[in-house]
Amino acid sequence: MRDFRRPRAFEAVSQQQPAPASICRAADLERIFQAAFLQQWRTCLRGGAAEPLYLPGREAGTPSTIFYRQDFFASALHEVAHWCLAGASRRQQQDYGYWYAPDGRNQNMQQRFELVEQKPQALEYLFALACGVPFRVSLDNLDGDIDAAREQRFALAVCQQAIQYCASDMPSRAATFLHALCLHYGQFEHGVAKSAMLGHLQQAKCNLSLSDKACPL
Repeated sequence: MRDFRRPRAFEAVSQQQPAPASICRAADLERIFQAAFLQQWRTCLRGGAAEPLYLPGREAGTPSTIFYRQDFFASALHEVAHWCLAGASRRQQQDYGYWYAPDGRNQNMQQRFELVEQKPQALEYLFALACGVPFRVSLDNLDGDIDAAREQRFALAVCQQAIQYCASDMPSRAATFLHALCLHYGQFEHGVAKSAMLGHLQQAKCNLSLSDKACPL
């Protein structure tokens, strides 16, 4: 089960002025997403689901749908991140053709999970910064044997991937969504969003590298 409350996690908060909780509504993310992608990519974002799910449009004129959990803001950002990374063949398959391994994964399964999750969580981190909301990396294995050192290594990997995306090669749909979020939430001045985010990410990485135990991003 994917748990977007993420009780076991590192937290990273934008150094910009946090967005008031009253304006951080998942329904707004739906409108932002539809405005950016519905016409060209025939894909919509919809909440209210018991579990996240991606369903490709099967009939002519029927858009594909990204379902996120209930009305959770973080769930919406996370599922959009996965969609931004999915290639054309993956987007033709339910849930992109992946099978989700539940909690209680062994070491090998957990390592594979972390490799798959590193990139989407890096994009989610950037999206959260643009919205001015907290971000927490998640190993999503509450019933498994996860120690603080492993959490820290994963947080560093996510942070480094976010730096790489911000500095050079962000996927095009992710860049489009990030730009739309920056315009809507106004967390960064126009034209300097990426450089400001990069500064935040580099400081977060430095903080993690200097710590000998689990610490906030």
